[in-house]
Amino acid sequence: MKTKNIPPGPTEIEVTPAPNFGQGDRPFDFVTSTKGIVKFSSIRMRPESTTPSAVLAKNAHKIGLSWQGYSELQSDHGEGVTYGILFNEEFGSLYAKNPTEMLFELGQRFGPSATASLERYLDELDDMKDDSGHRRIFLTAAWADTFAEPYSEVWLAAMAQHAYFIEENSFAFGYFSALLDMKKNTEQHFLRGKVTAKSAGLGGTTRSSKFSPVRDAVLTEMRRLVGKGFSRTNAARMTREKGLGTSQAANEKLWDRHHKK
Repeated sequence: MKTKNIPPGPTEIEVTPAPNFGQGDRPFDFVTSTKGIVKFSSIRMRPESTTPSAVLAKNAHKIGLSWQGYSELQSDHGEGVTYGILFNEEFGSLYAKNPTEMLFELGQRFGPSATASLERYLDELDDMKDDSGHRRIFLTAAWADTFAEPYSEVWLAAMAQHAYFIEENSFAFGYFSALLDMKKNTEQHFLRGKVTAKSAGLGGTTRSSKFSPVRDAVLTEMRRLVGKGFSRTNAARMTREKGLGTSQAANEKLWDRHHKK
C-alpha cells in the first residue's frame, strides 16, 4: 500500500492592533500564527516603539528564540490546569468528593476485602490524617478510574496528577496534559467530565452546596474587574490575590465554564 505525503499548509498570520491601555510610546500588536493544529500568539512591538537604553544594555548578552515570546507558553498547561479541573468538579477535602466520601464509594463498589487492601496501600502513601497529599491524589484517580467517563476531562486530570505525584512519571504526565489541551482545541462537543452520581450509578447528585459561596464570590469579583476593562487573565490573578479562589488557573477555568461563547 502506497502512502502519499501531503505537504503542510501555509502558516496563517493574524495581526490585531492592541487597544491603548496607557502604553505610552510603546505601541504593540497581538500576532496569532496558525499552522494545522499548531497555534501560537505573541505580542509584537511596532517599529515606532522605543525601548529604554537601560533595558537594551541589560539584555545585550542574551539571545532569544521565537518560542520564548509565545503567550501560550507563559501559562501553566499542566499542574495548575489539572488542579483547576478537579477543583471545579468539587474534588477536595471540603467538597462533595472528599477522601472519606471517595473511599466509602469505592468500598461500596468493590466490597470489604478490596477496601482493606486499598486502606493498607493508602497508609503506605501518607499519614492517615493527611487527606490533602498522596492519599487524596490516589483516591481521586481511583474514583475517576472507576466512576468517571473514560478519557473525559476529569479522568485525564486525575490520571495526570496520579502519574506526576504518585508514580513520578513525567512522560505520562506530559502526555495526559497534552491530551487535555488537544481535546479543548479539537473537539466541538468537548466532554467536560461532569460526572454525577446518577451517571456513575450512585443515585442523587454529587454537587455540593458548600462550593456555591466560593464560586459566586470568585465570579462576582472577576465580573467586576472585567467590567472595568481588565483582561480575563488579569482579573483571575487579581481575584486570587484578594484571597478568592485557590489559584489563578482555577479562577480562569471557573470563568470559562460560566462564560461560554
